[in-house]
Order: sequence, then structure tokens, then C-alpha cells
Amino acid sequence: MQENTATKNDVIYLTPQEVSDKYRISKGTLLNMRRRGTGPEFIYLGQRKVVYKPEKIEEWLDSNSRSTLKLHNQSEQVLDNRLLSIAKDYCQSGKAERFANQTQKIINKLT
Repeated sequence: MQENTATKNDVIYLTPQEVSDKYRISKGTLLNMRRRGTGPEFIYLGQRKVVYKPEKIEEWLDSNSRSTLKLHNQSEQVLDNRLLSIAKDYCQSGKAERFANQTQKIINKLT
């Protein structure tokens, strides 16, 4: 039985299978991300052998994390802008009152 003799200065590389097991990212997804250049940094060892540094995977995960609140606020802003655009269109067409009535009906259904 071989004992792991890695010191803290040794770099431990992870295979795609190990990355898949540890981070629950399928090997196919990792392959697609490598092809598109959107995944974590990787290293080719020879023509077909691919490995990852764990710290690079962690950096990639951190750089891709999103705040739910931030996404919600962005979505809310997009909806606000769209609603404003629709309201302007109705006002310019002379149908502002109809728009207000339709909007009120929708609000009443939602509340």
C-alpha cells in the first residue's frame, strides 16, 4: 500500500473524475467547458491527460458565484424597464387609460 507523502508545498492535481466526484460537475460538462473555454483552468499532461489544480477550481467557483438578491434586483430592474416602455407606448397611442385599467386588473388578480 502506497502512502501519500505529499508535503504542503506539493501540488495535488485532480483528474476530471476526481473533480466530478468532489464538485458534482459531470465529466461531460467539464469537457464541454474546456472546449468552450468557460470552465476552470486546467492543464494538459500529454495529448489526452487533463488535470486541475484544486485552487483554480475554487477560484473559478468563486468567480462564478452569484447573489440571489443581486439576480432578483437585476430581474426586477429589467421588468421595471419593460413595464415603463409598454406604458410609454400606450400613452403615446392615446390608450393610457386602457393600460391603467388592465394593469389594475392584473394587480387585483395577484393580490
